[in-house]
Amino acid sequence: MTTYQPPTPQLRKKILTTLFISLLLDLLSFTLILPLFPQLLAHYQALESTYTNPTLLRTTFAYLNSFKAAFSRPISSRFDVVLLGGAMGSLFSFLQAFSAPIIGSISDKSGRRTALLYSMLGNILSVLIWVFAVDFPTFVASRIVGGLSEGNVQLAIAIATDVSSEDNRGATLALVGVAFSIAFTDGLFIFQASRDKTTIYNFEEIQHDIRRI
Repeated sequence: MTTYQPPTPQLRKKILTTLFISLLLDLLSFTLILPLFPQLLAHYQALESTYTNPTLLRTTFAYLNSFKAAFSRPISSRFDVVLLGGAMGSLFSFLQAFSAPIIGSISDKSGRRTALLYSMLGNILSVLIWVFAVDFPTFVASRIVGGLSEGNVQLAIAIATDVSSEDNRGATLALVGVAFSIAFTDGLFIFQASRDKTTIYNFEEIQHDIRRI
């Protein structure tokens, strides 16, 4: 049986620095899209308004209307986009809960670094799909890929625990909380700052340019 050897202080610092940066980038990719949800979904809804065949978006709205009908007080249709955004967030979280044990098993068998690399590659693929999502099904696909590959937080906690002793474990795990705080505060600030520098989000022009690629 191999005895665990804690890393040297220099190696531990490098591991935690890499871990913090990867976790922060992962959380920023999650938070930056949140303010865009209503505008994106409203765009897809307007895009499909001329379609005659059933679409994934219309089917989803039909289920949401059934959900709204279950309440004793009627819910205005102007909240449909908000409910759809909540449903998309719930889908992401459900898939994350489904994939977390699998990613954890991979990390135990193949190592934390391998599992972290796979998770980060999945996150990158999710963002790339989102960038080229010119319709609602593609956007949903990006959220599915992102949810299934979202394991950075669990892996970060596991790695931080592995490289820590009982004396500094609390301070090490606090880095995870710091990454969350930065992502959910500065991430929204970064989005708003970049939005202020943009005159208008012309989705039609973006869609046209992507189809020309």
